[in-house]
Amino acid sequence: MMHVYEAPPVTRDDLARLVDRFYAEVFADPALGPLFAPLAGARWPAHRERMTEFWSTVLLHTRSFRGNVMRKHQALLPMLQPAHFARWLTLWRRHTAAELPGAAADELFATACGIARNLHLGCYGTLPALVLDGPDVRLADA
Repeated sequence: MMHVYEAPPVTRDDLARLVDRFYAEVFADPALGPLFAPLAGARWPAHRERMTEFWSTVLLHTRSFRGNVMRKHQALLPMLQPAHFARWLTLWRRHTAAELPGAAADELFATACGIARNLHLGCYGTLPALVLDGPDVRLADA
């Protein structure tokens, strides 16, 4: 009899832990920290909940997130720069790989790349090519 290993299912609690650990690094990151600083402190619990709901909707299909992601990112202009997307994806890739089973990590990273490309298009009018450069993600023209 052949036994096939199946990774345990990802739960909302797993995603909440991922969001916590990921954003702890984002807040401390020299490039991303200043951009995300307004979400730290007293605003963090509410934002943590929204991000957990967002990624639960993406991976677990809960449909529990409601919001206009594009508008939120456009409101960060001009502080939000193209390089921020690549840096965010680099950290997201690292954390999803560390926190989740391979298939779930791959799905969340691929989805994040698509979202980042669309946000870039909405903010700057161009659809960037993302390049995996070892552990880093960079924009092809950067």
